Amino acid sequence: MRWLEKLNFALAVLLATAALVMASLWVMGAPRVDSNARAPISRRLPAPPFAQDAAAYTAVGEPLIQVELKPVEIQLPDLRRYLQYLGRNLRPDINPDAPLLQLTLRGNEDIYSTAPGEPVYLRYQKTERTGIYLFSDKNEPTSLWVTVTAVPGEREEAEVHVHMRDVQGNPITEPSKFAEFRLGIAKGGGGRGKWSLGDLRVDPSLLARQRARWYGQDRFMQVHGGDEFAFTRGKERVDFGEGESAYAVYLGIGDALIWKDDRWMSATPGPETRSYPLMQMLKINGKLMNLSLWDGEGENFVKLNLVLSRSPTTPSRVFSSLRFLGTKTRSQAIVQVGDERQVLSRNDWLLLTKDGWKVLKTVEDVEDYVYRRQVGDLFVFDEIARYEGKQVLKGHVFNTTRTEMQYVYLPLQTGEAIVPAIILNQDESESEAPQEKEEPASQTQENQSLEPENPSP
Repeated sequence: MRWLEKLNFALAVLLATAALVMASLWVMGAPRVDSNARAPISRRLPAPPFAQDAAAYTAVGEPLIQVELKPVEIQLPDLRRYLQYLGRNLRPDINPDAPLLQLTLRGNEDIYSTAPGEPVYLRYQKTERTGIYLFSDKNEPTSLWVTVTAVPGEREEAEVHVHMRDVQGNPITEPSKFAEFRLGIAKGGGGRGKWSLGDLRVDPSLLARQRARWYGQDRFMQVHGGDEFAFTRGKERVDFGEGESAYAVYLGIGDALIWKDDRWMSATPGPETRSYPLMQMLKINGKLMNLSLWDGEGENFVKLNLVLSRSPTTPSRVFSSLRFLGTKTRSQAIVQVGDERQVLSRNDWLLLTKDGWKVLKTVEDVEDYVYRRQVGDLFVFDEIARYEGKQVLKGHVFNTTRTEMQYVYLPLQTGEAIVPAIILNQDESESEAPQEKEEPASQTQENQSLEPENPSP
C-alpha cells in the first residue's frame, strides 16, 4: 500500500506544476488594455423598421382619426348658488324713483348697495376646500360682473345679468341659464351685519335698552305749547332716558329721527340725513307702534316695536294737601299748600313732587317740566268761579305722563271738615260748566277764609 501513496503524491505534484506553468504563460500572452481609451461612437441611426417610400404613404389616403388642438372653453359660473338679494334700500331719504338694491354673497357678511343697472364687480378667492366669490374692493373692474334691476310686482324680485370676459377680452355668454336669472328676497333679508348705536348693540331689543317709553299724545303741549311747540300737536310722544338725561321726541306716521350726538333728534329725511342712522315710525296698530331703523349707509336695518305704556290717572286725594281758603282779588286765591299759606295768581303752575306741591316760579323750573326733566301731576289755576252754587277755585290738572287732562274744582273750605276736590274730565266739565265768575270776596268772607299772613295793602 505504501507504493500507492507514493504514486498519488507524485501525480499531485505533477498536476500542480502543470497548472503553474499554464498560468504563467496566460499572463505573459494577454494584451494590455488602456483604461483611458474610449471606443468610437457610431453616428449612424438604425434604419426605420417600417420605412416606406412616398408612394406607399400616398396610397393609404386620409386618416380615420385626426387630433385637433383647441383651447379650454371657459363657462359662466353659476352665481345662483352664491348671490343673494336682500331687497331695496327703503330709507326714506333715498330717491324713491331709483332706490338702491342690496346684495350679499353666501359665505361672507359684506352687503353691497347698488343702483339698478350699475355693474357690480366680483372676484374669486380660493379656500382650503373650494372657493368663494367676493365683492371687488371699491368695485374695481374685474373680468366678472353682474347688473341687477328690481322686478315690478307684488312679489319683490331682482333680475340678475351675469357678464364675463376671457383673457383675450371676448365675452362669455354660456350657459345661458347662468347668464340671466331672477332672485327673490333671501330669508332674513334686510341686512345681517353687526352694528351699534353708541355703546348699544342694535337688535329688536334696542328701544328697551334705551329706556324708551310711549305714552301717547302730550295733552300739556296741545294746551300750553303755543306756536313754539305747534309741531307736537297730533304727534305721539316717546320718552328716552331717565332723570337729568331724559328727553322726549314727537312722532307721527312717517316721521323720522336721526341718531346724532348720542341721542335721537327729529329730522326731515333728505340728503343731509343720509350719513346718520335713521329711525322711522311706520304705523300704529292698536297699542303697538311699528318702526324701522337703518344704519348710516342703509345696508342694515331692523324692525322695532314699542308697546303703549300705561298712563296713571290723577286721583282726587292728591289735592288733600292743597286747600282753597279764600280770595284776595278777582284773579288771586288764598290757598294752603301743605303747612304754608300762599297767594296764587291766575295761570300759576303747581307741580306735585315727592315733597308735596311746588309752585313753579323760575324759568328753569318751567323748562325742567316742559322738557320732562321733572315729572309729576301739574295743576294750573284757571279762575275763581261758582260750581253748584258754591265758590270754587277752578283749574285743570295733567297726570304724570301728561297724556290726560282733567278739570278740578277746589271748594272753599269754610269749616274744620275738608271738602274733597271735584275732578271731571273735559266732556263732563263742558256739560256742567261753572256759573258766573265770583266777584272779589267780601271782608267777612276773607275773615272766614283766613287772610294770608302778608296781605297786600
